[in-house]
Amino acid sequence: DNLVAVVDYNGLQIDGTVEEVNSPYPIADKFKAFKWNVVEIDGHDFDAIESALENARTTKGVPTCIVMKTIKGKGVSYMENAVGWHGKAPNTEEYEQAMTELKAALAELEA
Repeated sequence: DNLVAVVDYNGLQIDGTVEEVNSPYPIADKFKAFKWNVVEIDGHDFDAIESALENARTTKGVPTCIVMKTIKGKGVSYMENAVGWHGKAPNTEEYEQAMTELKAALAELEA
């Protein structure tokens, strides 16, 4: 009960979708089969993350797996759910656009 695994589940791999390349599905069921406490959440929801970690902290006798459903590249319009951005760096123009979009998202969160 002092072990927590966090699975970032965005459904994409380097060469395509997880289903097309090498599917590990069903992720949660596989952990459950080994008697893990499994919590499935929206990985972009900070309250859900906090709640899942609290669940892990208070669960006794078994390890916990937090399966976080996420969107690859979230917050950057041209990167969201785009397989091609796995391990690729943006050029200067793309970087500037990404930072503008992320700063706008941050300002909205802080408002």
